[in-house]
Amino acid sequence: MPTDLWEYSKVLAEQLRLNGMREERVREVVAEVQHHVLDTQQDPVEAFGQPTDYAMTWVAPSSRRWIVRSVAAMAGVTSLVSLPRGLLGPEAWGSRVDIASSYVYLWLIWLVCMGVLPWTAEVWLARRSGRRAGGPGGAPVWAVLMGASLLVMILVWVGGSMLFDDRGLAFTAPKWALVTIGVAGLPGLAFIGSHRNVSLPERPGTTVTWKTRVRRAFINR
Repeated sequence: MPTDLWEYSKVLAEQLRLNGMREERVREVVAEVQHHVLDTQQDPVEAFGQPTDYAMTWVAPSSRRWIVRSVAAMAGVTSLVSLPRGLLGPEAWGSRVDIASSYVYLWLIWLVCMGVLPWTAEVWLARRSGRRAGGPGGAPVWAVLMGASLLVMILVWVGGSMLFDDRGLAFTAPKWALVTIGVAGLPGLAFIGSHRNVSLPERPGTTVTWKTRVRRAFINR
């Protein structure tokens, strides 16, 4: 069965973006592939290979992007956990706040499930789909994320319960420190969630509005 050119182009564009290629160059590479296939009527997989492999011939993927995105997302998760505890707690501003072990478990679960898993799982799924162009699709993203998240919850809670008392005190921290950490980590919220971009590049000269930039920053569709 011939591989659909437009589906191949979208997958290739995603792979090039994951590898760190600029959007202007992504547009040029995808256009070259489309022109060749339309002129020769070749199957794109036969002409260029699987999108993941072909993208790597242009630019090699770097782990730096994954590390930066994960650290930023974890900062956003930490903000979600520490800011409400610092602002809404009954303690006086200059006092110290008691942090229970169960609160630390919750932070660890959120840290992995919201800060690390979404991007990691989606990159893995994107790479896998980029090696299966023209073939059957893989498992849906939501199924992988739910299964991995459930496993993380079990491991963190069981492992923490074996090491610490669930109802015990983990540590104390100044209230102002929790608020400061929460405010400092707010920009990381933009990196939480889905950031795959499987759309085709815009045509040359297309104006990208601020609404489109905001939508891509949080939805990336």
